[in-house]
Amino acid sequence: MTGVGIDVSAESPKILTVEAVQASDVVITMGCGDTCPVFPGKRYLDWQLDDPAG
Repeated sequence: MTGVGIDVSAESPKILTVEAVQASDVVITMGCGDTCPVFPGKRYLDWQLDDPAG
């Protein structure tokens, strides 16, 4: 699967850890709602994607 010129076919979902959010400028989530860590100064985008598992 390719989106916007980025090949993600070999990628798999990863747990969004506190450390990953702290190290990021932009955080893309896929519907985790209140369960995702939120830090001031970060930009959060929630992408509505179909679950690849069905």
